Amino acid sequence: MSNKASILDYWVMPEHKPRDTQVQVLEWIESQPDHIKYFLVEVPVGGGKSPLALTMSAWLSGRNGSSVVLTPQKILQKQYEASFDKSLIGSMYGKANYQCASKQTNCEIGMSVKPKCIDCPYKNNFNAAKMKPNIVLNYKIALLYSLIGVEFITQRKLMVFDECHTLEHHLTEFLAVSVSERMCKKHKVIWMKPNTMEDALDFIKVQFIPALANSIKELNPIVDAIFDKMEFGHAITVKEAEIVKEYDDNLKLVERLESLVLTPILELKDEYVFMPDKTYFKFKELYGRRVFKSLVEPCADKFLFMSSTILDKDEYCKDLGIDPAQAAFISMPSEFDVNNRSVMYSPTMKMTYGWDGNDKKDEREEMLEKIRYLCDQYKSDSGVIHTGSFNVAKWLIDNLQGTVPHKIMHHQPESEEGRDAVIAQFSDLSNSQPKLLISPSVTEGLDLKGDLARFNLIVKTPYPFLGDAWVKARMEASPAWYTRQAMIAVIQAGGRVVRNTDDWGDTYILDSAFWSLYSRMGRKIPAWWRDGFIKQ
Repeated sequence: MSNKASILDYWVMPEHKPRDTQVQVLEWIESQPDHIKYFLVEVPVGGGKSPLALTMSAWLSGRNGSSVVLTPQKILQKQYEASFDKSLIGSMYGKANYQCASKQTNCEIGMSVKPKCIDCPYKNNFNAAKMKPNIVLNYKIALLYSLIGVEFITQRKLMVFDECHTLEHHLTEFLAVSVSERMCKKHKVIWMKPNTMEDALDFIKVQFIPALANSIKELNPIVDAIFDKMEFGHAITVKEAEIVKEYDDNLKLVERLESLVLTPILELKDEYVFMPDKTYFKFKELYGRRVFKSLVEPCADKFLFMSSTILDKDEYCKDLGIDPAQAAFISMPSEFDVNNRSVMYSPTMKMTYGWDGNDKKDEREEMLEKIRYLCDQYKSDSGVIHTGSFNVAKWLIDNLQGTVPHKIMHHQPESEEGRDAVIAQFSDLSNSQPKLLISPSVTEGLDLKGDLARFNLIVKTPYPFLGDAWVKARMEASPAWYTRQAMIAVIQAGGRVVRNTDDWGDTYILDSAFWSLYSRMGRKIPAWWRDGFIKQ
């Protein structure tokens, strides 16, 4: 692409010299022809992705930047905030994250109450952020702003997708609509489990929407009284705040449901997956491409996709409806010493369907003995066991308790403590006892640097759950997608315990079914990961 100054002249961290891999990526971006609109950059954990994004933004605008950066988690937003000067970057969160002092509630509720606040924390931050050359948002807020046409989202040179392998998930969930047995009980509707999409639409139209409208009508005077109380400067109770939120949520839900039932059935069947379950049903778009094309693509001139696990450029483009001829892809090596990030394939048992059958008892015992052996090798270190499912997790918890030198931590569905609370306890170094986190859902979102964890055990290859109707439909539409998701999860899992150039951690893959996945993915697996892969 043509620009009168080199992209390196716009390096956004002058106090730090760009690393060799960062220079290579930036020069690659600069070398692309003008027709390239989508830049897919595969950079391993610790590759310094955020300065790449803001440097590209500054280069495209010819000044400090003009970008919107999307992240899947608040912790990643905060990393951007901490890494760059406040004059360079702004950050926005949902209204509920800001406290309205004058109305003694959060801004999500406070902004619904007249008179409008003269000094609104949310609006103040919004107005400050929109003036910044670069702004960081989580995916959900960014999509919402795009939907309602917020100008600072729709008038930027560059849109950046951090951890872009999660993008399609956010796109398909954004406009998903569900009705549950609990919701029916709340709105005084007899729950009916529909077997077909037509049955569900009929139930929504004839029974649920009228009941929801009646609930809104009943809440009207209560909410008006709460607003009157707030307008006179009186604080509201937690219960009253919950009522206001419920009222607002009901209004949004009835709007979404009315839009759904007005959509032609053939269009729904073509674009959506109907997901019936015992206690709920859900409508969810099969692909993210429609939301991407309608809400995301009009927002910027160029798009930067960054992740350590893109794996397949053409398939990734296909999922989003991107023309591969307008896209360029680069995969970078890891800067971490290969000896510090070993991935050892040590096949012990095939953890496919039927792993828990009576005929597999001896193999299960062999798997338990292998895990006990490895835990003993790291008896002074904390580690993680990735189980791929809650059933496998429960089996391991029941059989490993008291037989390994670690304190076992977990978050089974029936547990009192949730995933985030258990992760917080696991990450607390004040307790020196080595810990073992057993979970099916921590392949991402964990920053276990240093002594927080030194080993990973992947007991079951983490294929997406085919009991989920959307996953099943997506797999049937694209087996390559299904395979790629499993490989992404394996690579991401290994990245939880090696976070920087001074860190180290070992990953063991014990499921013998993994070899089939590895063979099918072949050269699509990043070279840096294959370099550390050892078949024992």
